[in-house]
Amino acid sequence: MHLEGAPSKTFFVEANTHYQFNRWRSWITKIEFGGWCVDEGDCMSGQECRNGVCVPEGTPENGGQAPALELLKGTSGYCAEKIARGFGTCEIGKGGCSSNAECRADSNPEKPEWGTVVCRGVSGIDVNICCYANNTAETNSECTNFYNSFMAG
Repeated sequence: MHLEGAPSKTFFVEANTHYQFNRWRSWITKIEFGGWCVDEGDCMSGQECRNGVCVPEGTPENGGQAPALELLKGTSGYCAEKIARGFGTCEIGKGGCSSNAECRADSNPEKPEWGTVVCRGVSGIDVNICCYANNTAETNSECTNFYNSFMAG
């Protein structure tokens, strides 16, 4: 940008410096890059080497890694696996759950009579899902819509 009548100049600035370390510290630590391993010593604490990949201890056997959570959507163990992997409880419409503890106990402030979210069956869905406690056509429809969005997303 050039302002009419304003003087202009181009400057080149060069700076040099010299650093001197008076003291330093070093730590020996294990850093995990990408989860590849040859033996148990290559994995971080709480992990084990399975088929060349570091996986959390106790991960189910299936080729060395647990299936992606996305692949479990709509199966009876989805919410339990979601919690086990540290992603928290299931929200309304997500399934499958096997107990109320697997569902986030939300409620609809506009419809308090619907109750909090619990794990229950909803007609037309093969697994239990997290849905409002009050089992009515209106709550079932709402939960079915959430479930269909969950499965499509």
